[in-house]
Amino acid sequence: MGAVGDDQSIYIDLDHGNQITASFMYSLKDFKAALTNKAHRSLKTLGMTTIKPFEYVLRQQEGKDTVWNFRDDNELNNVLIGIKTGKVWSVKSEYGMDWDGDKDFVKAFAKPKLSKTQVLAAAKSKVQSLFGINLKGYTVKIKDNVYTFSKKGAITVVGKINKKGAFYSLEAKPANGVRN
Repeated sequence: MGAVGDDQSIYIDLDHGNQITASFMYSLKDFKAALTNKAHRSLKTLGMTTIKPFEYVLRQQEGKDTVWNFRDDNELNNVLIGIKTGKVWSVKSEYGMDWDGDKDFVKAFAKPKLSKTQVLAAAKSKVQSLFGINLKGYTVKIKDNVYTFSKKGAITVVGKINKKGAFYSLEAKPANGVRN
């Protein structure tokens, strides 16, 4: 890896107990090809048709949690990978957000797009491929376009779908909150 770039920042979230996030930016050309390839494959696994290439990677530290954040300038596509584990924890492509404003969102998701059975079937292979999690025995909660898969003592998976019922975001959330 090359040297830390010029862009370093500290963010203090006043709305959440003054939580501090530190970020250090790296150029992709100076970064580990294996991790960059994993981030690209993860975005392809999500299945959105529009994929903008990553432009850089950030090393982000938030409490005891440290991740690589692969993203483009507008943060429309991003993938989070644990620093120590090399595990993918989050994949998002906002190009999949296909509603037009708040009114369209409310109308589109007034009723669940997918049943619990349908969403488990749609998520099963993606979640296994991305996070190595078998959803057998998981329960599903639905709120608007957010589907939360949970199982006592296991990692929680949160997926967001668009109007077509396709996932544009999948995130694994460990019980202890630490993804590295």
